[in-house]
Amino acid sequence: MKFRPMPKDEIIKSIKTLYDADQYTIVLILTDGEALCGTIKNKLHSFIGEEWIPASELCFSETGALELYFESALELSPDKSISIYVPLKEIAGIAPLPYSQKTIEKHGPIGKLLKHTPIPQLLLKFPIFRPKNSAYKVILRETILKASKLNFDIREHKVAFEFKLNVPPFDFGDIPFTNNCPLYCDWEYLARKRGGLSNIGFGVSLFGFGGSVSAARSPSLWSEFQKKVKKTEVSLKEACGGSEVTLSGYVSFIIHNSGEEESMKMEGATWIGAFIASDRIKSVKQLTKTSWVICYFREDSFMYPRSLWEQIAVPIKIYGEVVPTPFRVGVVEAKCFVKARAAAYLKR
Repeated sequence: MKFRPMPKDEIIKSIKTLYDADQYTIVLILTDGEALCGTIKNKLHSFIGEEWIPASELCFSETGALELYFESALELSPDKSISIYVPLKEIAGIAPLPYSQKTIEKHGPIGKLLKHTPIPQLLLKFPIFRPKNSAYKVILRETILKASKLNFDIREHKVAFEFKLNVPPFDFGDIPFTNNCPLYCDWEYLARKRGGLSNIGFGVSLFGFGGSVSAARSPSLWSEFQKKVKKTEVSLKEACGGSEVTLSGYVSFIIHNSGEEESMKMEGATWIGAFIASDRIKSVKQLTKTSWVICYFREDSFMYPRSLWEQIAVPIKIYGEVVPTPFRVGVVEAKCFVKARAAAYLKR
């Protein structure tokens, strides 16, 4: 299904709203329903000499495109940044992506070395000198991969000034969120539920930025998304008793002994299997000590990169449809499974 592109003036207003709120990490929903995460230039980039450059000029310097901008000092190369130009005609929706990431201090001789010794730029290109598990790095790589497949314009820029950095003496760890954050949505499903509505628009009311700049074009699919994830949650123990449920819990994707992910084909797409549990789990044995349900996520519907989900340090809300059939995954038996349709982190 193709979704309606946002008008140019609505995109500009949306970006200005986020920019003014100091929210620079965003997710773009493309007209085919796929998501593209990235960052826009922040206010530090807005000063040229003594002149202030507004967001409407800063992020739209290329005609007909929105620039996603990545500072890549410790991610790909210490002396380059990357711009990805997303055609405005391909943008159907926009929302903020307000995540943060905890750090884990490095120990041992390498940790001491990194803490007290400036590392030459050449060595920053080698993995041993870079922090591990960076969500920023994952988003950058995934966005470049998606943008390349879509033939979007990707450019590297030589940084005009030299970085002189001590490499941080830490690795990256758990991911909390600083505000309500969209994580996953099966937009085609929501569109069908709303009689074929194809307007996604700017998701603001759910994410703490007041009224929507797209109110004149409402209703939008963001409002439908909000209704689903904000429903009163059902206990995981009672999930199999309904037809549609909103759950809360931690997500652990199922990996078989062969190393392959649990997956199945449904509705012409690949769906990835996971446990939704009351506690964070790392092994099947832990399921005996917590409440859980099996849930499948459509592979092409993740807004926040799937590879980062198990680092999420807080329970998330998941809306889905219950499939009431006896079900077995490896040694685990269940009375039903859930097909996830929408997911988000909501502040309590």
